[in-house]
Amino acid sequence: MAPGMAAVTTSQSQTFTATLTGGTGAISWFVDGVQNGNAATGAITASGANTATYLASATTTPGKHSITAQAAGGAMSSAVTVVVTDLDGVFTHHNDNARTGQNLKEYALTPSTVSATTFGKLFSCTLDAPGYVYAEPLYVANLR
Repeated sequence: MAPGMAAVTTSQSQTFTATLTGGTGAISWFVDGVQNGNAATGAITASGANTATYLASATTTPGKHSITAQAAGGAMSSAVTVVVTDLDGVFTHHNDNARTGQNLKEYALTPSTVSATTFGKLFSCTLDAPGYVYAEPLYVANLR
């Protein structure tokens, strides 16, 4: 299934594609083992012959959820992870007024998903002298 992992905020959707062998007919989609999901796990709805759209709502439990698919009579697909966060945003330097830098609502980046082979610097660029950068990316969830 693709993508192999996804991260969404509440009220955000993600499309998944399944390539299944065996079985016939329409594909059934599951979130945490529940067909079509539910309010606590997020809902998944078929949107094509082999695609489905996952939607996390305000009542979806933050954290990791497992997406699987199965055609009638076929084997269950390998599970992929969708991570739901209810983080409203990063509105200040170092994430909070105490400047701790902690994001207590980070569920996707864990020691098992971050390693030297899967995570690292993508590029660098030179700066004009003296070469200092004082910046922090600020983020607002679901901003249109």
